[in-house]
Amino acid sequence: MVVGARGRGGFLGRILGSVAAELPAHARCPVIVVPSDSERASGPVVVGLDGSLAGRRAALHAAQEAVERGTSLRMLAALQAPRSGDFWAPAVPAAVSEAVEHRRVEVQAALDGAVNWVKEHMPNLDVTGEVVVGDPAGLLHEAGRTAQLLVVGSRGRGAVASALLGSVSRATLHGAECPVMVVPPLEDSRVEGVRSTLDMDQEL
Repeated sequence: MVVGARGRGGFLGRILGSVAAELPAHARCPVIVVPSDSERASGPVVVGLDGSLAGRRAALHAAQEAVERGTSLRMLAALQAPRSGDFWAPAVPAAVSEAVEHRRVEVQAALDGAVNWVKEHMPNLDVTGEVVVGDPAGLLHEAGRTAQLLVVGSRGRGAVASALLGSVSRATLHGAECPVMVVPPLEDSRVEGVRSTLDMDQEL
């Protein structure tokens, strides 16, 4: 399904309109929300991964979109740096930086595995994976400035739109400069038995 967004500003309903705000959370098929001021870009399709099976499903849909659009696929994982007191105490800058880099290397290795998994299904597709330290939605917005399409997965939990979509998906829909596809938890034999590996502790 494809719906248009009315513009930016305010809260989600005003940004997208009531229909466009609710469809991604409740639809049983992928939904693409197109901002009113988006322009066709020549960049890649970008998918946000968090290590969940929802992310794997989203990656497969993103790969198919990239093939149909004749472009490449960029798989992006965001690694949030620890805030003071959250994980390390006391937080010594050098120690925190070293710990973050160590974690980034671990996540990159897992992401490389996800890239190879997608290539098994789409062998002729140019696929790259990158781990970037920062806020997930902010990094997706930045990538969306040159992307043809942003793709995120929904885990389909909860009874209201905010719980169904997850914080990153909601934030990605806010103010996106390119179309955003939200992929619900569809049945897909290709992801059965696939273990969640990135362990990013993010909820798309």
